[in-house]
Amino acid sequence: MDIITYTNSKGVTININDSFPFRFEDINGADKVANEIDVIKNYKQDGKQITGSSLGERELVITGTIKGDDVNILEDLKRSMIKIFNPNLEGTLTYYIGGLIKSIQCKPQSTVEFKNTGFKNIKRFSVELLCEDPYWKDISSNIASAGSWTKTFAFPLVMTNFKFGVQATTPTILNNVGDVDTGMIIYFKANGSVTNPTLINPINGQYMKVLKAMAAGEVIKVNTNTGQKKITFIQNNTETNITNLMEYGSTFLQLELGGNQLKSSATSGYTYLDVDIEYTPKYLGV
Repeated sequence: MDIITYTNSKGVTININDSFPFRFEDINGADKVANEIDVIKNYKQDGKQITGSSLGERELVITGTIKGDDVNILEDLKRSMIKIFNPNLEGTLTYYIGGLIKSIQCKPQSTVEFKNTGFKNIKRFSVELLCEDPYWKDISSNIASAGSWTKTFAFPLVMTNFKFGVQATTPTILNNVGDVDTGMIIYFKANGSVTNPTLINPINGQYMKVLKAMAAGEVIKVNTNTGQKKITFIQNNTETNITNLMEYGSTFLQLELGGNQLKSSATSGYTYLDVDIEYTPKYLGV
């Protein structure tokens, strides 16, 4: 059974499934998105040369049937659909298909279109949505830890070659199961004095280093997702943009398809540094 759930930016939700009052019939555009190819043609050249490509926006069209117990109830249901699919409001569409659950950000391109069916209390509806970001995503993010400390003591305590804890020396492996590379959100968390927290990909040498001294309880949040790239310093629930403190040569790390190795470090105080990574795979279609 296919189910569509749409929630607009005001938090109002509508469920479209296999039963009335909002019965799902079809969704068009969930699997296909156009690839916009850039080409050039030189003087007297046969054919053209491809210089690059990028995916365009995704256009979704949802069709179904709306039914009320009588004409008055039908009009109320129509009004609720019109309010929820307001072209002035963005929203999140979640698609349940088989065992898959994927979501995508979108915005209505127009108001809901209704058509007669021959029954006074039943109408067909059509909703057109534009997704500027064409990728479907999982409804929940993956969270991994890179560089936290593991306790090595327990009670009763034995003091031979005693250590309070050890930091992981092997990189953390994050598996991107999506169809394309994806960004992430990195949380550098200080449990003591830390200078210049860093996250490194030891395979390709790319890294993210923030030139900032941290005290216990402070957090640096690095968002590497497309269109959201930013570095934020969080202290006592107050957020400050410190993107300018990104070291020259650093990069907003991306997770490639498959396994990715990441390891944390710092100029000093790395034993007081915990690193959490949040990421969501992207999919070309469902």
